[in-house]
Amino acid sequence: MNLLKKFQLLIVIVLTTPLLLNAQSKNLGSWLTYLGNQKINDKWTLQSDIQYRNYQIASQRNQLLLRAGIGYHLTPNNHTILMGIAYIETDAYDNKDNLIKNTIEQRVYQQYQYKQNIKKLGIQHRLRFEQRFIEKNVDLRSRYFLAVNMPLKGNSINKNIYASLYNELFVNINNIKFDRNRLFGGLGYGFNNNLKIEVGYMIQAQKTITRNQIQLFIINNLPL
Repeated sequence: MNLLKKFQLLIVIVLTTPLLLNAQSKNLGSWLTYLGNQKINDKWTLQSDIQYRNYQIASQRNQLLLRAGIGYHLTPNNHTILMGIAYIETDAYDNKDNLIKNTIEQRVYQQYQYKQNIKKLGIQHRLRFEQRFIEKNVDLRSRYFLAVNMPLKGNSINKNIYASLYNELFVNINNIKFDRNRLFGGLGYGFNNNLKIEVGYMIQAQKTITRNQIQLFIINNLPL
């Protein structure tokens, strides 16, 4: 069995096991995410991000997030600044799982991203500032994202299975307080240098609740 078939089998196991073991759990959700980063030329790139988030596995929508931005490379491949916009719909439910509220958020954000390689490790740092327009309120938030990828065999993730870890801390700037933290661990497969898929488990700790998510990422870096 080649690496790709092994990874396909792993995806099936990861996605179906929670259905079997946690069918009645309301603390396990699922996130499906498409990440696009399309290089226009040596200086400019387009970013796109589509996320569909469920409170439960494959049911009870939590959020629909649409995000797009344009980035400028300060240096080739590893220093990028970006400005973008986002549209988010969030659903809220009562104790009987009845939909009670739908909130629309519009967002503007700015970010700086730095990539580095240390031996087999691919490391990404991202600092993002958000201006969130929710109904009549304006909320300011900062985020720091740290991700590490490591091939499980050889020195490249190209046509290889790799380990994927990330942590992202959110801080509310309005009054400088903790907003949430996301910790993810999983495995990915690199079809080539520009197309990857990742699956794993994420723990999101908020101010009053901690939730668990199964996450599936499709990552498309094919240039325009």
